[in-house]
Amino acid sequence: MLTAVRGLLSYAVSVGEGSPGVQRHGITPTSSDPGVATVFATQAERFGEAVVEVYPRRALQGVPVHEGYIVREAEWPVDPAELSSRASVQVPSAVARDILSEMGVNVPRRVRNEDIDPLLEYDIPKLSPEQIARFVEEAHKRA
Repeated sequence: MLTAVRGLLSYAVSVGEGSPGVQRHGITPTSSDPGVATVFATQAERFGEAVVEVYPRRALQGVPVHEGYIVREAEWPVDPAELSSRASVQVPSAVARDILSEMGVNVPRRVRNEDIDPLLEYDIPKLSPEQIARFVEEAHKRA
């Protein structure tokens, strides 16, 4: 359980209702970093429309969080549709990429499964709290 992360988490960002695998397992991978969430949303576009969602901390109170299997990710043992209903804003993955691009963070328009680890390790910088706040502000404006 990531109690330290939960205490720092202002926003969690996720990929809408999730991939078919995520839906089967009833967990929702999230990240406090919009760059990470946008990489996963872009990868999920192959399943249909993908969105990046923002959750205020208060919307996640009482939900345990577990460290994710992928770097810079956490998992919530909540059905993706339920977690989605707690979002304060939802933007299509293309809009999330545009916001990040304007901030100097370039997420490719296509992401395959094998691209995720190298992108997160080498190409997508960890965003500062100020950059995260800017992303959230822009997402609310463009929703």
